[in-house]
Formats: sequence, structure tokens, C-alpha cells
Amino acid sequence: MPYNYHTQLARTDTHVSVSTNATAPNLPGPGRNLGLLLDGVGKRVESILNKCANRIGMGPVPVAQEIRILSRHNESTIYERYSMPPRRLSEKETKALKKRCNKLLKFTESKLLSTQLAAFNEVTELAIDDSLIRAIFADYYRLECLEPKFFEPDLLLTSAKALASIEEAETHKLWSTIILRSQSSYGSDFEDLAEVSLRNPNTSFIAVRHVLNAKKCVFLGHSLRYLLLLILMKVAFENWSNMELSTVSNCLCEFMRSQKSGHRGLRLFCNRMAGLNGGCRFARKRHEFAEFFPLFCPIPRVVAERNTVDSVMTVKEVTNWNLDNCAPFCVAFLTTLSGSADIYDQLLFIESIDAATRRLLEGTALLDELCIAYCHLRHFSGVKCYGEHLFIKISNPHSLPHAMKILTRGLCEFTISPIPGRDSRFDLLFFASILKTDVVSLSLNCGWTPVRSTSGLNFGEFGRRETSEEIYRWCPANNISIDVLLYDCYHLAYIGVGKADSFEATGHFPILAGYDESGRALFCAEGDRSVSWRWTSVLDRSSIAIFKDVFGEQRASQRFKVLGLRFDPSDIKEDSASDFEGAKDPTGPLHWRSVWPSEDPSLSYIMGEFGYNRMKEELIPFLDECARSTSYRADKQEEVESGIRMFKEDNMDTRTAESPLGQCGHKYEQVGASVIRGPGLKSYGEDCDALHEGGEVEERKLLGGTGNINESSIPDISSGALDDHGASSNCTREDRLDHGPNTDMSEERDNEENIEY
Repeated sequence: MPYNYHTQLARTDTHVSVSTNATAPNLPGPGRNLGLLLDGVGKRVESILNKCANRIGMGPVPVAQEIRILSRHNESTIYERYSMPPRRLSEKETKALKKRCNKLLKFTESKLLSTQLAAFNEVTELAIDDSLIRAIFADYYRLECLEPKFFEPDLLLTSAKALASIEEAETHKLWSTIILRSQSSYGSDFEDLAEVSLRNPNTSFIAVRHVLNAKKCVFLGHSLRYLLLLILMKVAFENWSNMELSTVSNCLCEFMRSQKSGHRGLRLFCNRMAGLNGGCRFARKRHEFAEFFPLFCPIPRVVAERNTVDSVMTVKEVTNWNLDNCAPFCVAFLTTLSGSADIYDQLLFIESIDAATRRLLEGTALLDELCIAYCHLRHFSGVKCYGEHLFIKISNPHSLPHAMKILTRGLCEFTISPIPGRDSRFDLLFFASILKTDVVSLSLNCGWTPVRSTSGLNFGEFGRRETSEEIYRWCPANNISIDVLLYDCYHLAYIGVGKADSFEATGHFPILAGYDESGRALFCAEGDRSVSWRWTSVLDRSSIAIFKDVFGEQRASQRFKVLGLRFDPSDIKEDSASDFEGAKDPTGPLHWRSVWPSEDPSLSYIMGEFGYNRMKEELIPFLDECARSTSYRADKQEEVESGIRMFKEDNMDTRTAESPLGQCGHKYEQVGASVIRGPGLKSYGEDCDALHEGGEVEERKLLGGTGNINESSIPDISSGALDDHGASSNCTREDRLDHGPNTDMSEERDNEENIEY
């Protein structure tokens, strides 16, 4: 009997469910909340244990400190640590040092993120600071633990830095050479090598840390340390993303701590900061420079003392005073942060500023109303710049009344308010200029070079003081206009042109100097030391600049610098003095203004008392003297030529009738002008003075010549004196008078004596 067993299979949908009592935080189910609680408690306990381990010397930071002690960092200078080859230690010391280095590398494999980050940072710092430890790390077999194989961004970055700090031997060698080299042996390639190293995105963090070490190296000259800081600022401001900003901040802080208030280096640093538009750049990266702001923009403190007898307050000293230097930085910082250049808008903005920024700027002048008002007053009324040049600040003069109003109100509040506290000494969160009536001054230091001269619409001479006699020779004196360029150091930049380069105006904003006869634009250029830093003008795409040396000779140079703006003029938010009537050929906020012969009415207001008086004392008298000298010479020359024409007309008929040669004989009767030998004789106007001063007179007869005709140069043709004239070129008055009487010659002699030379 057959059995047919058939069972139909059916597919049934299934659903996966999880039933577990696990307490992992990433798994749903019962116990999840308890798991989260236990995880939090565990992390807290682990953090406490790690801190305890660090205190008892079991973490990466204490191990790194032991390495520094074993390598004698406290006993050696930076110069010694940079010495090549590495210092030699005893076998026992080397063994102990390698053991600590191995232990530090093991911490990089920890499962705790904070421990790993601390270990990587210590490896990086030790490898950069000490060539001996760097050599030990380089020979160690555990370097594979530093390979960037992590997924966390922080770990990936710090591990890559640690590995690069060990393997980048060429970068360390370069900076060791810079630091170890004597100050007198620096060449022209020093700045280029340092700048290239700082611009390399793979090694810039190493270069920045070497700059920080150089700031601490006393063997390196102060000027070279300052130069390294300027190079660092230039590169960092151009590209923030490639720089380790925390180390840049440390470099700036180290510089500020080493400077005293009023020191020239601090003023130059602040001017450089303003020239690089540092306020705008720091405003965007403000959270990276939390330690720098209190050092650079502190609130001034006035230390006063109260007499216990009559309660009279006496100001003893003013500390933390840097507002004069940091005023441009503060104004630019607040303008970028608030989006407005108006002082009232900025004060309203800081009242409602976010909590994080307020904590960052707490205790600085950037949040103090009176300090902000003073910075506006100092910045927009004039900043004193020290050095070889004097500069003028010409922007936003309309901001001054607002700042003065705020300062006046603050002074009144301070005057009528009672003295707080019972101590005999107290600190006022105020500034010194409020207490001194002679500090708040609107006078400016003005730079009125370069100077240009124009005749009509044609561009003429251009130079520091090229407005000399040559200007008046190619055009009438009443057709000359002298202008000055008003500028400051915060607006100007130099566009260098080398031997193999040519000047390209495209992409830059060169300062317009004028136009040539074809209407092409000419731009301000400055020469090198071989031509005494003379000014000139160049066309676009020029590869050679023509200068005039101290002797007035033209010289060509393939090396020159073109003046240009540091920024796009369209980016300026503040008002500019170029908007005032009378501005000529403006380039953004910079422009020319007429000085002579007609003076621009607004010139004295824009330049201020000091700069305006200096120009009136040095430049204007020089121009007036040139004009008077030229006018005097022109009048004398015209008078002499008029007398000569009258003399020829009066004697033309007589000499024609008496001459045996007729009309053709006159070309033989013409003689040369008297040659007057005396000191500094160059023109007609000076010939007369030389005669009265006893100059030696030598009279010459030149057949067929031209020049001034006097009585001693006319021969007596009727008495045969023409033959004597041809035989001898030297003929005195006594010789000619012996040839015989001549009434016509006497009349001619009387006529000539009435002519003024």
C-alpha cells in the first residue's frame, strides 16, 4: 500500500525582536537608563583616577617632565639645546632617558582620549625643543604608534603633528641654523628662508614653535627676534588656516610681556599690527587669542593717593597705558565686530554682546566706554608714528565730536563723584588723558612727501624736494602748481619690482601720481639706496624706473618699489578726507592737495597744527625763493636782450655806411659775450652781481660769434681797427681808444652805459 506523504511548505513572515537585560547605552530595552547612569559614573571615576595618576607621576605630563629633568633642560639654555650634533650623555642617563621616552609613547595608545591628546602634545613639544630627544624618538621602533590612523579629528591632527615633528629633519636644521647663527652673519636670504618655512602648511606649526623659542633666546639679537615676529605676523595674517594659532598667540604674548610701556619696539609693533589690518583679522579669530587681548589692550589704571589731612587726591602714576598705540587696532576690531564705524553703534553693540565674547574681552579696553571714546579720538584725529617718516591720519573727522562728548561726560562724572573706598591708594578704571588737560590734542604729524609739480594738465617733476630751479625752466613760473600727497603708514604698502620683473598695476591699487602727455596714468615709485631713495613715477608694465641723483643726473634702475594701498578701497566703511572739496587724483582715501601757489583751504584742518606748520616752514619758503629767483633772472634777461636790440637798431645804419664790406661786413663785426669769472655764476641775473663783487672780466672777440655786445667789442672800422681786430683776439678798451677819435663811438659808449646788466 503506497503511502504518499506530502506536506505543503508555506513561507511565514518573521519579525526579529531583541529581548535582553544588557545595560549598554546604545541598546534599547530594559536597563538602558541604568546603563547610562553607570557609564557616566564610570567616566567620572576614570577621570578622577587619571588626575590622581598625573599627580603621582603616572600620566604623560609627569613623564614628559621627567624627560626634561633627565635631559637637563633647567641647566641648559635654548642655544645649547639647539646645538648640533646632539649633546652627549652618559650611558646610564641615556638608558633612563630612553625608558621614559618609551613610556611616553605607550601613553599614545591609551583608550582615554584626554590621555592620548596629552601624550601626543608632549611628544611634539619635546621633539621640537630638544634635538637630543628628537634623535632618540627617531631611532625608536615604536613610531608606528604615531601613524595618523585615528578617526577622531583631534587625534588625527595631533598624531600627524607628533610624527612630523620627529621626521622633518630639514625644517629643524633650517631653524637651528637661524638660531645658532651669529647676528652679524645674517644674509639677504634669511627672511626668504624663514617665510618659506612658515608658509609650508605641512611644517608651519614646527616653524612657529621655533619662532617662539627664538623669542626666548637671549643670544639672538633683539632686532632679529623682532624681525622674526614681523615675518610671522605677515604670514599668519595672510593665511590663518595654515598656522597653529595658539602658538602664534603665545609668540605675541611673549613679545608683549618683554616690552615696556612707551618702548619704541612696542610702538613699531602696534604700527605694524595696524598696517596689516590686525584689528579686523583678530576680530574674526578672537577666540584663539584670549590671552593676548588683556596684554595688548589693557584698561589703564591711575594710581592716586589721598592726603589724610585735607583729603586732596594726588595722581602718582599711570599703569597699563597703551591706548595711544592700540587705538587703530581697537577701532578696527570693534568696527569689524559690530559692522559699523560709528562710535554709538559700537557702544550699543557691546552692551548686548554675547556671553562668550564678553568673557573673552572682560577687563580689556575693548569693552570700556571711555577707552573706546579715547581710541576713536586718538585714531581719527591723528596717530603719532615714529621712525624715519611722519604720517598723517585723515579719515573720519566727523567722529571726533561724538568721542569728545563721551569723554567730557566721563570727566564730569569723575569730578563730581565721591572717592570710593577708605584706602589711601586706589585704582581707577580710567585713563590718564582725562586727568591731564594737555594730553588730548588734535595736532598731527604730517607726511607731505612726495611732492609733485604740474604745468597745466601735464605732469612735471616728482620727488621729495625736486621742486627746484629745473621746474621753472620748462614752463612759466605762473603756470606751475605744487601738490603734496597726504598719506599714513596704515594705508600704504610697497609693491617691489626686481631685475627680472615688471610692474603690473592689475590686481593692485597703486597710488596715482598724475598723467603724462599721452594721458597715461603715472604711479608713485621709490628707488633704492643707490639713488638716495628718490621718488619718481612709472607707467604700468614698466621694468625700469628713471630717477634723478643728487647731482640732477638721470639714472635708470631695475629695482624700485611702487606705492599702493594695502586694501581694496571699496572695503573702507569709514568716511575719508578725500571726500572734502579740493582733493586731486584720489586713490581710495589717499589724494593730492594743492600747496603752492594757491593753498587748499582745508589743508590746515586735515594736516593739523604740527604737520601744517612744518610744511609752511620748510617747503613753502623754498618754493617762494625759487619763484623769486626765476622771476629775477627772467626780468634781467629780458632787459639785457632789449638793450642789445636797441643798440643794434641805433647803430645799424652808421656801421653799414662806414663798413668797406657793406652789409656782409656785419658778420665779421659780431663778437662774443664777455666771460665773467667769479663764484657761482650761471645766468644773466648773476653777471651783474659778479661785476660789482670784483669778478675778473675777460673780453674776447670771436668772428661770427653771438652774445652780449659791449663797447669794448666794437672795432673802429674807419680808422683801420678791423685789421687789428683780426690780428688779435684780445683787445682792451685802451687799445681801441688809441686808433683815433670817433664821435659816433662816444655816443654809442654813452648809450651802452645806461644799460643795466
